[in-house]
Amino acid sequence: VPLSQMTFSSDAQGSLPHFNEKGQLDGLEVGGIDSLWDETARLIESKVLSVSDALKLITENPARVLGLSQGRVAVYKAADFVLINPNDLKITGTMNRGKWLMRDGKVLAKSMFDR
Repeated sequence: VPLSQMTFSSDAQGSLPHFNEKGQLDGLEVGGIDSLWDETARLIESKVLSVSDALKLITENPARVLGLSQGRVAVYKAADFVLINPNDLKITGTMNRGKWLMRDGKVLAKSMFDR
C-alpha cells in the first residue's frame, strides 16, 4: 500500500463513555491521544519510517482523506502544532488555533473546552 494511502487516527478529545456492570452509562470521559503519538514515535525509533513519513500518517494523509484544510503548514491553511524533543521524541508543546495547550512540557489546558 502506498504511504500516501495510510493513516493513523484516534478518538482523541472525543466522547469516551463508561458503562457499569449492568450496561448502564455511569460516566463520560474524554479520549486521549497518547496511543496515537506512541505508535508514531515507535515507527520513528525503530527506523521503520523516516520522521517525515511517519508524521504524514497523523497529519497530511488523514486531513487529505477527510477533505480537511489542516494537516500541513501552508499559506491560508489551518494547522495545529506539536513540538517534539528530537532526542527522546517526547511531546513538549502543543498549539491549537493559536492557543498553547502545552508549553515547555507543562499542560495549560486539558481539553478543548479549557482554552
